Amino acid sequence: MDEHVLNAQLVLFKRLKSKRPEKAVAMMKTLLEHTIGRCWLQIARVYPGWDDAWDWLDEAVHDGQLPEKGPTGAIDAERTQRDQKLAHFRVLLGPSAAVEDEKIVTSLAGQKRAREEEKRSSGWGLARDVQRCLKELDAASEDVQDDVGAVALAKAALRSDHLSGVDGVFNALHDSTSEILVRAGLHALRDVLRGKWNTKHDYTASIDGERPAKKARIEATHVARTEVTHARADPKP
Repeated sequence: MDEHVLNAQLVLFKRLKSKRPEKAVAMMKTLLEHTIGRCWLQIARVYPGWDDAWDWLDEAVHDGQLPEKGPTGAIDAERTQRDQKLAHFRVLLGPSAAVEDEKIVTSLAGQKRAREEEKRSSGWGLARDVQRCLKELDAASEDVQDDVGAVALAKAALRSDHLSGVDGVFNALHDSTSEILVRAGLHALRDVLRGKWNTKHDYTASIDGERPAKKARIEATHVARTEVTHARADPKP
């Protein structure tokens, strides 16, 4: 959605939220579903193996190969097996590409544009349009907020809640890219799925996230890559 169109839609939402709440709710549902879906698509484009990785993840979660919650006890075998599956997911994602918003322009005019873009992109990164919609939604009545149902809309737009509901998926995506805008967008969308967003929070300033132990992650990734290499090398019967 064009920025000017979004601006106009949000202004109209402000006018309608108290006078015609039903129409305001319908409008915000459309805006949120569109902006969340567009953000997710932008994130997906960064990972070359996105489609294959998510097909595998959907199947693994559905079949119980990858339970939503990791083992809580000190069960090394289960933990190692889970780490290997998540590492396989990372291998399928592939190395991330660069985000176009972060290209460095060396000309004086380009530097000015880059600074303006950096300022505009800060905070929620690729989810900045989602942030703008939620900011207006937060200012509406509780009835309007409940009727919009941002969490359910986010789950529908992403076609699952794996990003927040399956332990380790967020970390796998986060650790597979160094792009700040992508990481910020992932943080923001995860919080929306959890219903715990904060439109004032600067996700670009807190991009570390919770991660598994580095050694275990590296070892599991190595094992998964070896398995994928062997699978590709062995001819099918």
